[in-house]
Amino acid sequence: MERERSSEPGDRTTILRALVEKYSRPLSRYFNRRVSAPHDVPDLVQEVFLRLSRLTDPNDIRQRDSFIFVTAANVLKDQARRDQVRGAGLSDPIDDFSLEGSDFSPTASWKAGRSPMRCAVRWPNCPSARATCSCCGCWRD
Repeated sequence: MERERSSEPGDRTTILRALVEKYSRPLSRYFNRRVSAPHDVPDLVQEVFLRLSRLTDPNDIRQRDSFIFVTAANVLKDQARRDQVRGAGLSDPIDDFSLEGSDFSPTASWKAGRSPMRCAVRWPNCPSARATCSCCGCWRD
């Protein structure tokens, strides 16, 4: 099938928009069947279109279906490699965000003889207003 070629800058955008409209749903179905986390699907679809947008001339694609789904398969492979390196899925998510804070009190640290000034010298550029010292556990103001 022959396609008309145009070198106008607006034509590139038109072609990419047409590809997004035509292939968004099929790519979503493709990724939904292949990934365990459905929240990753829109990012994977977007990555396919990002790679297509990097082409010099998207009009040069001869077999669009094949090209787009090979690109999608490569996106999945890259995602699997990243997950393997990062150890994705090896830890349990924390659902309860009511974790306890630091049990150090400025008064208790002062009474125990820990000097906040000693920590201030070690942490001169600390961005937080109050922080627990890692060397002795006292507070720094």
